Amino acid sequence: RKEACLAFASVQDSLVVPALGLIVKQDNDEQVRAAAAFALGQTFCKQSEVSLTESLATEKSANVLREILEALGKVISKPNTGILSNYISTDSIVLSGKVWGLYRLALRGLVSD
Repeated sequence: RKEACLAFASVQDSLVVPALGLIVKQDNDEQVRAAAAFALGQTFCKQSEVSLTESLATEKSANVLREILEALGKVISKPNTGILSNYISTDSIVLSGKVWGLYRLALRGLVSD
């Protein structure tokens, strides 16, 4: 399942986004959820943003949260950048994901004051 998610990251087809969204929210394996989050970040579409944002609210694993936050930086829309920039955590693994997400935002030219 993990390798399939990573393969979809290469394909970047928005048709698989609903399935990846379910995987990142429901799979029992942390590594599979992280791979699905990565794949969503590689697939630029509104549904990727929605799936990642919804997962951010329920995910407990620091490693998966790290991947979700970085992926959000790749796909989040300008009006929703506050979701990423205002995300608070005390976990250094999660915070590294936030920093990478902000970096991805900056690469896309989406910076704020």
